[in-house]
Amino acid sequence: EVFGTFFANCDESQKKHITPKQKSYLAGLNIDPQKPTVYYGGSQPGALLLLKNNNISEKTMYNTPSQMALSCDKSKFYKLFADSRFIPKAAYNVDDAASNLKFPVIGKPDKGHSGSNIEIFETEKDLRSSKSKFANFSEAKDLDREYRVMALNDNIISVYERVSKKGDPIKDKKGADYVDFAYVKQDLSKLPFLKGLNNIIKEIRTKVKLGVWSVDLMIEKNNDLWVAEINSASGLSADRMIEIYTAVYEDFYDEELPKEVKEYLHQS
Repeated sequence: EVFGTFFANCDESQKKHITPKQKSYLAGLNIDPQKPTVYYGGSQPGALLLLKNNNISEKTMYNTPSQMALSCDKSKFYKLFADSRFIPKAAYNVDDAASNLKFPVIGKPDKGHSGSNIEIFETEKDLRSSKSKFANFSEAKDLDREYRVMALNDNIISVYERVSKKGDPIKDKKGADYVDFAYVKQDLSKLPFLKGLNNIIKEIRTKVKLGVWSVDLMIEKNNDLWVAEINSASGLSADRMIEIYTAVYEDFYDEELPKEVKEYLHQS
């Protein structure tokens, strides 16, 4: 309800301040601070006020504003893990990208999702002639597959292969367009890269203390693993998030949900 009221239907300028009417509305929402809170609000003033009004402590939160700020900014994330093997070589201006990166090169904004405003450049001439503005650039990889990895703390909960519904997700779209993906659930026991993925998850968690989060994983044709980005507000459907929220309950209360409850949730 809060998300629909303040975030989904307003532009960026409206998200930066709260009207008296909105303050009054938020003051009327009561959240039990003793229960676990999965936080998606980032630094939005309405979300921060909701935390303050209800005395919600970071001890009960899965995700916090400070850690979300690291996850939602691609440049910050790339710089934080610049020495890690799973981050493609990056640059932060056109001259540096043209001189030090191997083409093809991908230009990205710091914020955004589903491929919006991401472009690929095959040559230096293409890159320099672009009128688009990018926050960072990285070397494109010869990819075999892509995955969305859902995690709770440093544990993998589920993995979905991410498949573009229409052609190449970057080359076959205009800059501002979104890519429409299908998410196909994978059997964890059959993933040959699970050990390497576990190592990546644990390494990221040494510097970014997210609770409920995801990794966009790229598998190169030579089987190298690369991280495109991480996200603390993954846009999977409600039925798929049941696994995550079940894991949150079991982690927070240190008890397993009864089998019949889990079956009911998945059937609803």
